[in-house]
Amino acid sequence: RKWAGNEEYILDWGSEGEAIHRYHDVPLSTNGAPMRGKAYFFQPSLAWSRIRTSDSSLRSHGPGLAYDSTAPSIFGEEGVRSVLLGLLNSVVVRHLLGALSPTLDFRIAALSNIPLPSGWREIDPSTVKELESLARADWNTVELSWDFETMPWVPQDRAADVRVADFWATCADEFDALSDRARALEEENNRAFIKAYGLSDELDATVPLERVSLQVNASWRFPSVDDPTSRR
Repeated sequence: RKWAGNEEYILDWGSEGEAIHRYHDVPLSTNGAPMRGKAYFFQPSLAWSRIRTSDSSLRSHGPGLAYDSTAPSIFGEEGVRSVLLGLLNSVVVRHLLGALSPTLDFRIAALSNIPLPSGWREIDPSTVKELESLARADWNTVELSWDFETMPWVPQDRAADVRVADFWATCADEFDALSDRARALEEENNRAFIKAYGLSDELDATVPLERVSLQVNASWRFPSVDDPTSRR
């Protein structure tokens, strides 16, 4: 998943992590293994899974989350994080990481070697913010989400005389529209960074629908199913 989501696990940090420190037989004052960088715990961040089987996918997280070596994080002010999120999820960085980190192990050292284009701080983050919003709302349709309320294909008006099959057809159209909107935004984000790096003759901003990582996007969830009707 890109942009937002994948917040699943609970960390027992009661009394400043007393139980975890006691389990590892280290004092609360420790700042080394296995709790490195505690000063940055619970701050807004960008994070990703270090071990990957597909493209690099960074997500934005609000306050309240921790991190470790297999879920590295980037910290900074909100505006900087938004621009970096757009950059690191762009086709430009996917192309660069093909050379800098061609294995399954996606370490922070590879990201730190990516050059920033001149004027990167002035890039408009509104596209990224909308992608974050779409991804967050989409993640909340998953039962694993802490903010999950109901399935999107369940009619909210329980008194309505509607068949699930009929309602699903309407939902499927809405899901397709959301997926198309997210794809258009990702292509807009790609174009911005392709232009910033001067790579218009080298890279294509096009995003296949199968790369749009929304739960409601059947093309992403069921890429091996060729028939669009069957995906629904």
